[in-house]
Amino acid sequence: MLLLIDENLPRRLGQLFTERGHHVEYVTVGAKDPEIIATADAMGAILVTSDVGFLRRLSRIPPRDKGRFKRAGLIVLGGDLTTAMARLHHRIALLEHLFVLVQQEPDKRLIVELREHAVHAHL
Repeated sequence: MLLLIDENLPRRLGQLFTERGHHVEYVTVGAKDPEIIATADAMGAILVTSDVGFLRRLSRIPPRDKGRFKRAGLIVLGGDLTTAMARLHHRIALLEHLFVLVQQEPDKRLIVELREHAVHAHL
C-alpha cells in the first residue's frame, strides 16, 4: 500500500506501515484539505488521518464533485491518538486484507474508519 500520513498524526504512525513493507509519505505541514485530497488522488495513495471531514469528500458517491476523486483511499482513526495508535497496531492486518479485497472491485479505493469499538469499511 502507498499511504499519505496527515500532518495531524505523528510520524511514528508511518513506521507501523513501513515495518510491514508499505510505502509512506507525509502531508506537507500547512497544506489545505483540497490540496491534500488532490495529492492523495494523484499518487493513488491512502490518506491516513484523524479528520473525519475527509469522509465527505472521499466517500464512494460524494454529493458534490461526483467521481472527482477516483484513486485516493482513506483510513480515518477515531478517538484519542494513543488509543487510535493501539487500534491501528492491532488491526493493521485487517486493513491489509481489506485492501487486497477492494483491489478486485471496480472502485479499488480503501475507505475505512477505525472507530473506538468498530471497524467501518465503506465497500
